[in-house]
Amino acid sequence: MRLSIPLPPKIAHYVGPLIKSELPPQGMAFQVYILTSQRGRFVLKLAHTAAMSEALNKEASILRALHAYKPFVAQPLIEEALEDGHAFLFLYLPGEPLHSVLQQAEPAERAWLIRQFAQMLQRIHSWRPDLPYPHDWLATKLAWLHTKILARPRETLIANTNSSFDGQNAHHLLAELQAAKSTIENEIVFGHYDYCLPNVLMHAQHVAGVIDWSGGGYIDRRFDLATALFSLGLFEPLLPPDYQNIF
Repeated sequence: MRLSIPLPPKIAHYVGPLIKSELPPQGMAFQVYILTSQRGRFVLKLAHTAAMSEALNKEASILRALHAYKPFVAQPLIEEALEDGHAFLFLYLPGEPLHSVLQQAEPAERAWLIRQFAQMLQRIHSWRPDLPYPHDWLATKLAWLHTKILARPRETLIANTNSSFDGQNAHHLLAELQAAKSTIENEIVFGHYDYCLPNVLMHAQHVAGVIDWSGGGYIDRRFDLATALFSLGLFEPLLPPDYQNIF
């Protein structure tokens, strides 16, 4: 879809005259455009609330910290303050989202694709960018989960899935984790925080890049593992029966 959009001044000067601007193939939390000019292809993210501007600024700082890990991470270019928010320009990463590739793949290819997904997560967990290190990630996350669970209706559909949020079960699981907290050791690594199939880009059956780093940082590695397995579980009918063992 081609669009005509006014660009922030510094970004417009850097990109130059547009050949085309498009929306990304999947929805994003931010307002996002893919820009093409004679200078190349770029992604422009716009935020128009204080909370979204803070999240966008965080993503920009994370991408700057990850500059040594290209080509798997987009290279940040320009941040620009807007009257009503924040703009961030970075290089476009080519590739097709893994969930689309998985749906189109032959059954014999799917185990290979899942293995690529798992190996990329292992690679990310080996990175050591210069970012803040949490004192007690698990305690902080359990407190955050408690507020989120209390704020959410007991039974709600999860967007873009056939699954629903089971509030009663969530309360039981949280209580079990809180009771066992003193016996659980943090396994802190650098993580993505939303490591799901749509955020992994593929080219020629290999991972070409990973996008959406706004939550990235030092976290318990099991959080990324749980997110990855939940994402795969949404496509379980397509997957080999032992797909979880690949992780």
